[in-house]
Amino acid sequence: MRSRRASSQDLKAIGSDFEIQAMIEEPDVVDDAPWDAIRLSAALLCILGINSSIFTPGLWGYLQSLDKYADVAWLGRAMSTQAVTSILADPFFGWCQQHYGFRVPLKVTVALVALGNVLYALLYVAGEWRYVVLVASRALLGFLAPSITLFRVFATTSVGADERQRACLYQLAGFITGLALGPFIQAAFGYVPALIVSGVVLDKYSWPPAVMALSSCFILVVVHRHFPGRHVKRGPKPEKAERDEMDSQNTAPRLRRSDLIILSLLLYLYAAVSIASAAEYMIAAPLTRAMYGWTDAEFLVYHWPIQTGQCLAGTAASLIVAATPLRKIDHRRQLAFALSMLIIGSLSLYPWPFYPSVSPQITQQITTSVTKKIPLPLYVMAMVICYGPSLAIANSLLTSITTEVLGNRQQGLVHSVMSAAGGVGTALWPLFAIRFFPVDGTRTISLCNASIYGIGLLMFLAAARYLGPRAVEEDAEADDTEMAERRAQ
Repeated sequence: MRSRRASSQDLKAIGSDFEIQAMIEEPDVVDDAPWDAIRLSAALLCILGINSSIFTPGLWGYLQSLDKYADVAWLGRAMSTQAVTSILADPFFGWCQQHYGFRVPLKVTVALVALGNVLYALLYVAGEWRYVVLVASRALLGFLAPSITLFRVFATTSVGADERQRACLYQLAGFITGLALGPFIQAAFGYVPALIVSGVVLDKYSWPPAVMALSSCFILVVVHRHFPGRHVKRGPKPEKAERDEMDSQNTAPRLRRSDLIILSLLLYLYAAVSIASAAEYMIAAPLTRAMYGWTDAEFLVYHWPIQTGQCLAGTAASLIVAATPLRKIDHRRQLAFALSMLIIGSLSLYPWPFYPSVSPQITQQITTSVTKKIPLPLYVMAMVICYGPSLAIANSLLTSITTEVLGNRQQGLVHSVMSAAGGVGTALWPLFAIRFFPVDGTRTISLCNASIYGIGLLMFLAAARYLGPRAVEEDAEADDTEMAERRAQ
């Protein structure tokens, strides 16, 4: 009798062991990651990267071909309009992706980008409405940002945590490759003969948007045929997700006042880093043409290697830091170094008295404000060596530090606010730059850039001790204590 009872207990124990083992071995995630679709999305991101950078070198020349008295202010308005659209559209389509899946929002954004390319190609036939059509086209091209974000969300949520870095690497490689190829393709169209098709002029400025409109249609077809409408998220099962959501709503620690101060500093640095890219891209065309006497065609040929080198330098710096022992260096030191390089790059573009004077043979409208010529090797060094790696490292480090500071608190909300801060900097800074560039060239812009980075660097150094690993661990322990107390209540 005892042996029978023992046997029944053993069976129960064995059954319990099987249940426990089944619970342990039961997969919480889906194992079939859509790697083919992820690699395909990287190729499509390359096309979107080309679309993002192909118009930058030729925008000023396009304006002058439309109107020889074109004001540089319209250059700033066009770029700001695109940035404002990105700020408004990115969070909206992120919300749509959560409620309507991946494919429908992406189709809408890519279709709007295609329409923006069409309008940009039709500026020659817009007549008196050319500036209105220009602003409208740039506004529609602002939907490039949510398109890129949706592809990245698809890749990062379709794989497990151990494969997420690999998926992000595919996305980064595709997009950066497109950014590097854009200026080269724009320069190549300078050798394509101009055509007039049904009254529409296709030349070195209008050929690229026409081709990019066709490429956007190609993306629409590929997304419709090869991407799922609602991709399978790799993550916890619904029951566990519901419990986690309930726990996060009921027991997640709140942000403390000290955290808000640190996040405000990071918010400022996000906007400052975005200002760097906005300022350099906006004044690159009029500045270099005024200093070196480049024609439209020469600018397209000479400037694309600089922009390509900047993209490649940023990619190389990111990969080197990620794959070598350099990644073990304190993040605070890396960010301080990146901000210092941005200051050096800004001061290099200042018209110092010992720089040679601009050639008097240059008679373009905006050359009256550019009196000093930055030596070409120094200009290349500032754009490629100072700006390229610094922008890439600073962006990645700000994201990493923000994640460390937040812990498990309101990650999505705070990161969306950080992204919006960068967009605001990109939108507002061109409007500021167009006020001063026609007056004194890069004098005020360079000093303001250096001051913004310098203030950010000083504030960061003052608050650096609150961002170290020990401070983050202490905050995490305090968060765990707070969560335990709230659960006990």
